[in-house]
Amino acid sequence: MQVSIEWIEKWFTVFNKDYFGGKLPLPDLALSKSKTRLGSMSCKHVTRFGRTKVYDFAIRISNYYDMTERQFQNVLLHEMIHYSIAYTGLKDTAPHGVVFRGMADAMNKKYGWDINVRISVRNVKIADDNIPSQKGFLKAGFTRAHDGIDPVKGYAVGYYAW
Repeated sequence: MQVSIEWIEKWFTVFNKDYFGGKLPLPDLALSKSKTRLGSMSCKHVTRFGRTKVYDFAIRISNYYDMTERQFQNVLLHEMIHYSIAYTGLKDTAPHGVVFRGMADAMNKKYGWDINVRISVRNVKIADDNIPSQKGFLKAGFTRAHDGIDPVKGYAVGYYAW
């Protein structure tokens, strides 16, 4: 399966109502072809006179892999947790810290989701339009990326494949 902006918007609206009390405004939504980030949430931070303003929220979902709808929903929920933490101004110990893990664990237990920090894509099929047309080799192995803050561009966190 591949997702579209319309699919992301539909499920964002449903999940926002069901799990976040309808309090999250619709962020910018985008698709990517990332091999290592199944999803990401980004925003900008500006601090003036000791006050930090957070704005320009965006959620991106990768269509690189041919995943099930349930897998894509888990990725979207993962990014929505990041968005909720940033939007409400909650402080966490790390991008996937105590607050994030607490929210993910609660949703997993209460609603049966499978929201994780990382998932293996070793046995996940690459989407047909992402398979190289020329003969060659795809690199195998592990990719470990870092969450972090870019002081110029803002804050970005993601859901990584390995």
